[in-house]
Amino acid sequence: LGERDPAANLTIVSGDLAGNDNPAVASTYNDNSYHLLTANTGTGGLVDGFEFRAGNAHGAGASNLDKGGAIILLTGQSPTFQNCRFIDNRCTFGGGAGYLNGSSPKFFDCSFENNQGGSFGGAFDSANGTQPVFERCVFKGNKALRAGALEFFGGSQPKVTNCLFVGNQATGSGGGGAIWLGSSSNGTFRNITVTGNSATQNAGGILNTGGTSSFVNVISHGNTGPGTVADNGIKSQGGTSSVTYSCVQGITSGTGNISDAPQFVDPANGDYRLEDAAHLARLDA
Repeated sequence: LGERDPAANLTIVSGDLAGNDNPAVASTYNDNSYHLLTANTGTGGLVDGFEFRAGNAHGAGASNLDKGGAIILLTGQSPTFQNCRFIDNRCTFGGGAGYLNGSSPKFFDCSFENNQGGSFGGAFDSANGTQPVFERCVFKGNKALRAGALEFFGGSQPKVTNCLFVGNQATGSGGGGAIWLGSSSNGTFRNITVTGNSATQNAGGILNTGGTSSFVNVISHGNTGPGTVADNGIKSQGGTSSVTYSCVQGITSGTGNISDAPQFVDPANGDYRLEDAAHLARLDA
């Protein structure tokens, strides 16, 4: 186990049954599997080192075949995923990469790229008291009508730590280019970077429409959408957001907060680490 290299030697679970997927032609996905992984009630366990690609949950809603293009985890299911990639999965209702309902999975060192969530959650749609954990994960290029990457609904309690959100899109009226919270969901967000995301109608970065959420040491800057500059950082519209020691565009209050643009090392090439003070001093000189 210690000698493997899951990045160089991929183990791919693909839903492209006919081998004919073309991202520009939606109909080429019609033959694809509804889900790539489902779990039974009470399932724990570990899923490590897999790539989940090209699931397409486009069936009837009554049997959840329109939710969770790659994975679907219902009540009491709490597996752990690590070193996994979720790429180009789709659904028509919610959760391009995964649909969570009353479950509490954990995701460590995973990436979620170019998933399409239909109405809700380009990467994940979470509902009914879910308590998911995301640590050291990357959300890139996902999109849905509401919540470009992550949606938390119905009293969900997510913990999101050391994660990057870049290039996600909310293309409908619901907003939340990267993250959307609502319906009494209470999130804890630590050390996350939210940049380069967009919304067509409301909140290009993070939108909190219900519940109380905490944001500490968060960067939410350089997101685009309508309204004021602050509307595209962390926007509270019915929810309560505690923001401290963070760098948020347009923010004017709160302990330790600044609104200055973050100095990323090389965002054009995907390096969103912050420049160190010594390097910045040399540049200024």
